[in-house]
Amino acid sequence: MPLREMSRDQAWLLPPTLDELVPPDHPARFVAEFVDALNRDDWTELGVQPDGEPLGAPAYHPRALLSVWLYGFMTGVRSCRKLETACQDQIPYLWLTRWCQGRCKNMPPGCRCGGKMSA
Repeated sequence: MPLREMSRDQAWLLPPTLDELVPPDHPARFVAEFVDALNRDDWTELGVQPDGEPLGAPAYHPRALLSVWLYGFMTGVRSCRKLETACQDQIPYLWLTRWCQGRCKNMPPGCRCGGKMSA
């Protein structure tokens, strides 16, 4: 039986979008729906400024951070460094963050997670 040719240099005429790579029933979509359903009062109750802080460098969007954190708990990924790696090379995490890749070493000075996320 002949083998199909395999080439990593194969170009796509129309590459799939990130949205097409995550199935409609994927758990990451459930997490995104849940986080997107939070209103301004919910974010305020969590102690998060939904519009960001007026001073300083632009921060990562709270929706992306909460989505990654919740999906990480669902899949057993609790380490900041493992979440960082997942956001760089796993399609569901890339979809949740809309391809925005954070860095664990850039955690705020007050972060006491020590590389681990805890409940």
